[in-house]
Amino acid sequence: KAICQILLCFQRYLPQSKNGRISMLNSYAKAVVELRQMDEEHGDVWKMPSYNDSLMFAMTEIGEAIDAILRQKPEYFRNREFATTGNEVYEEAADVAMMLIKALMIRNVNFDYALFEAWSTKNHSFLNILLKVASVIPVAIAMENANLDLATEQDVEICAIHLIKGIDNEMSEGWFGNRIAEKMNKTRAKIAARKAQ
Repeated sequence: KAICQILLCFQRYLPQSKNGRISMLNSYAKAVVELRQMDEEHGDVWKMPSYNDSLMFAMTEIGEAIDAILRQKPEYFRNREFATTGNEVYEEAADVAMMLIKALMIRNVNFDYALFEAWSTKNHSFLNILLKVASVIPVAIAMENANLDLATEQDVEICAIHLIKGIDNEMSEGWFGNRIAEKMNKTRAKIAARKAQ
């Protein structure tokens, strides 16, 4: 908790230096800080789902991301119109990664920010990254449901890292972290409005 407090005070910076300089907070670390801060501020209202429920929420978001990919194909007639910003695929994929981070938070995982820095998705299409994540999460859920004594947290974290890197490569560096910060600020505003009623 003490480290989290330090991070919250210096949200723009990583807690360790590189080559004698303090480096900017990467997208992964920023999202973790934002979600931890939200949990500390509003955990009574903004309930953190269980590990399994977080993974199942991630699966629903994967479906929405794939649907957003299919909506880009004009040859298919859809029963309803969808408002488009052009970023829907990455916005939905960001929700997948957010739920994976929440699952890891429940398990008190020590997030591997160094692995995030070292990871590369340059030779992977975004759809393939999404499908890879979609193949791993049901296995983690099944293992948890069967009470198998097999740690799946590392697989879940690798999925989160792969996805966040893919999102940032497609959009811009830091986009995912900024997206989560924006979502948390909107959620804070909604909670404040509800409490004011």
